Amino acid sequence: MPTLRPDTMSRRGLLTTAVAAAALPRPARARDRPLLTVVSPNGSRQRYDEEDLAALTWHDIVTHTVWTDGLQTFRGPYLRDILVLTGVTADDLALRRLTLTALNDFRVDVPARDAFAFDPILARNANGQPMLVRDKGPLWLIYPRDTTPALQTPEFDERWVWQLTLIEIT
Repeated sequence: MPTLRPDTMSRRGLLTTAVAAAALPRPARARDRPLLTVVSPNGSRQRYDEEDLAALTWHDIVTHTVWTDGLQTFRGPYLRDILVLTGVTADDLALRRLTLTALNDFRVDVPARDAFAFDPILARNANGQPMLVRDKGPLWLIYPRDTTPALQTPEFDERWVWQLTLIEIT
């Protein structure tokens, strides 16, 4: 039998290590660390990871913001598409409010009817790149500010929640 140096591994050792590694619990799937959680009025929670959001139809909003320079292109699913996945009807949602919470616990209440009246998106990408936490990501509620003059007010500017992580329908 050949003599092994201390820094080499025999085939048996390699196989034993591989079997042991396979028996370890797998890393938590992204669903265990969701990008977004939505709480419906009955208290049920829906969690959305990267794959869940990617499976939805995405839309572009090209607009200026008060926080960035120049025209920006944002991409993500409509807020309304996320809300109706809770099972709450559009008519019922029109009478409700949304409490939006960011990673830093910043909170703002928004009329749920905004989701249908203005078609805001939950932007995951900005200018063709996934948004990182340091760039107001991973999700930023974006309104089509340039195409709707009514949205160009401080009242609506307060509704642009970045680093969005939680939506509670009340």
